[in-house]
Amino acid sequence: MPQLLRYLCDITAQRDRARLEKHVVRTLYDFLGVQQVSIHRLYMVQDKPLTGITTWADASGLHHVDDDLCWPKGTIPLAEHPQLQQIYQDGIEKTETATQGRLVTALPIQRGEQLFGFVEIIHEQALQAQQIETLRDLTTIYSNCIALLDYSEIDSLTGLLNRKTFDEKLIKILSQMNAHGDASRHDHNGVPSRREGHYGGDKQHWLAVIDIDFFKRVNDNFGHLMGDEILLLVATLMKRSFRGEDKLFRFGGEEFVVLLKPVKLEDALRVFERFRQTIADYHFPQVGQVTISIGFTYITAQDTPSQVIDAADEALYYAKTHGRNQVQNYEQLIENGGLQRKDNKSGDVELF
Repeated sequence: MPQLLRYLCDITAQRDRARLEKHVVRTLYDFLGVQQVSIHRLYMVQDKPLTGITTWADASGLHHVDDDLCWPKGTIPLAEHPQLQQIYQDGIEKTETATQGRLVTALPIQRGEQLFGFVEIIHEQALQAQQIETLRDLTTIYSNCIALLDYSEIDSLTGLLNRKTFDEKLIKILSQMNAHGDASRHDHNGVPSRREGHYGGDKQHWLAVIDIDFFKRVNDNFGHLMGDEILLLVATLMKRSFRGEDKLFRFGGEEFVVLLKPVKLEDALRVFERFRQTIADYHFPQVGQVTISIGFTYITAQDTPSQVIDAADEALYYAKTHGRNQVQNYEQLIENGGLQRKDNKSGDVELF
């Protein structure tokens, strides 16, 4: 028991999701004495569930795949994993099946009211009652720790990720891209490179800055409570419009940020244009029509956080000063002469 308490102290001390997950898997593996322990994350794409293993422990050691950059290798539709699919559909607490002479036990991992993923145990002998109790308790502790991390990372008004979390996520993405040898933003002539993306082809990570047009008028004419309602509705429409693996942030005030996982330029344009149109078509109570402007840019390993944000801000500023209610891409604006590259960017752009 004292050893288990030391493991629990280590688990509850973690403030990083990846380290937390690794500690939970290691603890389960050590205390259950099984062949393998795995965490399967749940991803939603257009309301279709996928699952992939992010952390596992077996006789070869402890392994982790960070899913901030991309889904884990081997991510599959949840329907191809019947045991996990049963938990997802029926909401059952535990399943145990025999596969190729092995027993497989799986439990859901909750994230508040939502299903976050699954813990899967591969073992030769049936789990004893005390082992099952340990498995359930540690899974519950993991869920509680996730909830606490969510509380510190979530914007209280909109339910989106907050500015502090954005800074951490962007730095993490840049450091991981550096570790994988991503190319520079510029070619030898200082022109935006049309180089292949980190994942091959021309897929890129994208950062978009989204700003509600004339938001000050909403506050002035309808009051700050209605202004908050508009922010909440925009955030709700964001959650419906983007993929589950895309990161959505409230950057501050009426400004939002999206970190889009790797897609081609034309796909990124289509995603952002579709969201712009969704907002423009939505009838906001009392206010009527609200529009947004979007500026976006791709991310490379050679960027600093300020460079990425500045590039997206410049594209946003161009959209704001050329009619609003539009989507602009920084690289295209540089290429067609709409913007000129600046050696020293000035930081935040004043939009009003």
